[in-house]
Amino acid sequence: MIELKDVSFSYYKGPKALNNISLNIKKGELILLLGESGSGKTSLARTINCLVPKFFDGDFKGEVNVLGKPTKDLSMVDLSSMIGTVFQNPRNQFFTLDTTSELAFNLENHGINPELIKSRVFDIFNDLNINHLKDKDVYKLSGGQMQMVAIASACALNPEILVLDEPSANLDRSSISDLIELLKIFKSNKTTVIISEHRLYYLKDLVDRAFYIKDGEIKNIFKGYELYSMNDRKRLEYGLRSLNDDSILIKNKPSEKDENLLEFKNLSVGYKKPLISKMNLKIESGEVLGIIGENGSGKSTLLNTISGLIKEISGEILFNGKKLNRRDRQKLCALVMQEPSYQFFMESVEKELTFGIKNYDENKLNKYLQDMNLKNIKDNDPLKLSGGEKQRLAILINLLDNKDVFLLDEPSSGLDYKNMLVISDEIKKLQEKGKIIIIISHDYELLSEVCTKIIYYNQGGFIKMT
Repeated sequence: MIELKDVSFSYYKGPKALNNISLNIKKGELILLLGESGSGKTSLARTINCLVPKFFDGDFKGEVNVLGKPTKDLSMVDLSSMIGTVFQNPRNQFFTLDTTSELAFNLENHGINPELIKSRVFDIFNDLNINHLKDKDVYKLSGGQMQMVAIASACALNPEILVLDEPSANLDRSSISDLIELLKIFKSNKTTVIISEHRLYYLKDLVDRAFYIKDGEIKNIFKGYELYSMNDRKRLEYGLRSLNDDSILIKNKPSEKDENLLEFKNLSVGYKKPLISKMNLKIESGEVLGIIGENGSGKSTLLNTISGLIKEISGEILFNGKKLNRRDRQKLCALVMQEPSYQFFMESVEKELTFGIKNYDENKLNKYLQDMNLKNIKDNDPLKLSGGEKQRLAILINLLDNKDVFLLDEPSSGLDYKNMLVISDEIKKLQEKGKIIIIISHDYELLSEVCTKIIYYNQGGFIKMT
């Protein structure tokens, strides 16, 4: 089905990403790619779907065969009907402006009859339980909604192979349940599925084999039952996330600093109409507030409003009793966006961190890079980093900007267990300094580690607070 023989790959002007990999994947298998951020999982996925070397430049050696055919002899058009792909950042694969056209796009490119296209698009919306996303502007969707549309689009041609890179990264619990049901359908249809993932609990009972990748090599192969029967000691040795669907258990307590108070009075946020209405909330120094909610419920819009990126519809945002306008909030708040690439401007990690600083302390900078596991890639292009590396860089940039309020939108997306703990430690350091921290996340492990308070929110409003 899928065969790699002695495959090695280095990106153009970049480090070696894959080193002498050989593997065989059978028809209908669900293969899980495991490993730390930057270990080579995404590069291996790109090799299987032939984006390496057909799209990404670099030094490629070895042989790749898909469905019994050497991929070097196949065009991208041929491959697109055989292999469906969901990127780590779904924005990168959209070609149209609305969701219905996006699902039809690949079918149209392959000359499918228009009536069959309509029928197929209708079926996909139903199968994925995303009828509420029909005819929506793709660029006005939440990150989780984009993820579901990207998965739907990849399924359009019923490919024999699906490659999914962090498909659950931005999904709420309801959407993950829908994804589980979809994966069950793929397995019953003998579709071969390759998933690169850090969030592991939802794949229990679905994984046939798991490849553990480190330094661009497959270091170990586990059968599904072997992976999910690992004890915690062994799991942590491999740096893996929880294997079970744990509930949130708050471990952290507020620091005793109460210097500052951020307050929302009857705050309504949204674009043409409110997504969050008449919110009243107080957050003190040393508190870490986590917000959980459905995809598309307005959580990211709330952070963008607090930070001053967009204007509130109504209500007030106050800091120590003073009402803040947008400019005030931009000076007060550090924001890490859900898509960190939007915050990068320079051609290397080091230049990104020193942008606008005339006389920086190189030793101190190297210490920051070391703490965030970024020192070995300080000369790399930020836009070519792995998803987890981009996330850590965006957080580090904002840590250097010593503001009073930190707003983190899915800060652990794409992070393995070790690097999730790195981020947790940095958040706790900010807390000890008396910073106010608000985190939007579906990552229960992170929220359990760092939050002092959790708000559960859906499109009907706040449900409860813990």
